[in-house]
Formats: sequence, C-alpha cells, structure tokens
Amino acid sequence: MTSSPPSVPDPASLAATLHAAAEAVAGLPRAIEAQLLASHESVPVEIIHGSESQWAAWGRYAATVRPVAPINCYPDLTVVRAHIAAEAHAATEPFREPAPFTSTFAPRAIIGAGAVADEDDHAVVDRLVAAGMEVRLHPDVPSWLYADAGVLSAVPLVWGEHPPTSIAVIRDVAISTALAALLEPTWTAATPYRASSPDWADTLRLASLGLSDKAIATAQGISYRTVQRRFAEAMAHHGVRSRFELGVVWRDARLDAGDAGDVGEADQAS
Repeated sequence: MTSSPPSVPDPASLAATLHAAAEAVAGLPRAIEAQLLASHESVPVEIIHGSESQWAAWGRYAATVRPVAPINCYPDLTVVRAHIAAEAHAATEPFREPAPFTSTFAPRAIIGAGAVADEDDHAVVDRLVAAGMEVRLHPDVPSWLYADAGVLSAVPLVWGEHPPTSIAVIRDVAISTALAALLEPTWTAATPYRASSPDWADTLRLASLGLSDKAIATAQGISYRTVQRRFAEAMAHHGVRSRFELGVVWRDARLDAGDAGDVGEADQAS
C-alpha cells in the first residue's frame, strides 16, 4: 500500500477529531481548536491510509525531522505485532547513536493493560523494550495516538478505531506540543512494564563472565545443544547475526539499565 498525496482535511472535521482526543486525555486547549476552525490557512497535514503505510511514514518523517520524545498510544497490540515489533530495533537504531544523541531520543509507549496477557504478548512488547522504548501499561487507552512535542503528531480520522484505517499526520508545533502535554498525566498514571526474563538471559550472563558453552551447559544443567539454541534465540530477538554483535547489544542494554557489574561480551564463549 502507498500513502495518498499530502492533503488537508476539512478544518472542522480535524478539529472534531482533536476534540475527541482531548476529551479522553483532559481537554485540548480551546485556543487551538478555535484556531483550526477559524483559520483560512492550510494546516500542514498528510492523510495516510493503511497501517503498513502509516508505519512506513514514521521512517519517512524521521529521516527529515529527527524524533525526540514520541509518545505512542496503543489500545492493543495489533499494529505493534503486525508491523512494528520485528522492525523497531532497526528503525530506531539511527537515533540511538552515541552522545550527544543518546540522551535526546526517548521513545515511549502506552499500551492497554489488557492487551498484554500471555507469553506471546510479552514477547512482542519485549521487542519494543529491546529497541530502546520505555513502555507503560494503562487500563484505559481509548484510541491510537502519536505525539512528539515540537515535532509532529498523528491522530486517527475515526477516534477509537484500532487499528486506524486512516490517520492525519499533523506537522504543527503547537498541536504536537499540546497533545504530548495532555498525554503526560496518562503516562504518569500508567504502570511501568517489566520485561520478562527469557530463557537465554542467564545464558548470556554466564557467557559475559567468560564461560564456554560447555561450562554454561554444566552450570545450568542443560545440554550443549540447548545453550547453542539459546544463543540463536537471543541473536534473533536482538536482530543481530553474530555473537560479537550480540555481546555488544547485551553489554549496552545492561549498562543502560545500570547493571555495570559482570558486563562482558557474550561472544567470549566458544
């Protein structure tokens, strides 16, 4: 699917959608709503149809205007599972560069608490966490919504529809800042997501201490083949192709989490 050419919807319709969003997150400032209704100038908006095209559009916009601290609202995991989880690590990698950029890119997601129920759901959310996204769960996420203060925002054309058939990407500093600010109380009230600990977590920890695959198998009471399988699962999870790359990703993740002790390279195991 491809996105339609940039277009501007009827200001009253857009204002109504934003008003619905505001009602759910505390009330959009009436000054912005009035501005949309009264303005004769074009509001910088692009309408995008289809979830695949909507996800692709994020990369397109991010390539021209660097994302800073986007908040993503997901009532359930439909879109995340279908398009985002598998590609999130690669998509966000350019913005997780060494200083000075690391401290300025802070993606967040608010997910409906009821959507994360079983191991498969946790595996999907864990991929977001592995990509550097901070995730929280909230019992009431009424609609998909995206806001990056001072950068851009996006709302569904039909409030509450998820996944949204069509969205409006709004390149307006005031609106993106207002929507992001209105989402902050929801973020604060949400419960931090605790990433599950996969089977390979302890395997990598032992590898970081310099243990060989055979020594890890003995220490964990598992077979040598199971150790190798866990390394393969960890590489697939982090989207890397070698143990060296896995070691770098594992080390960085533990340092980011404040766990500086016993951090080594998983590829030390042979």
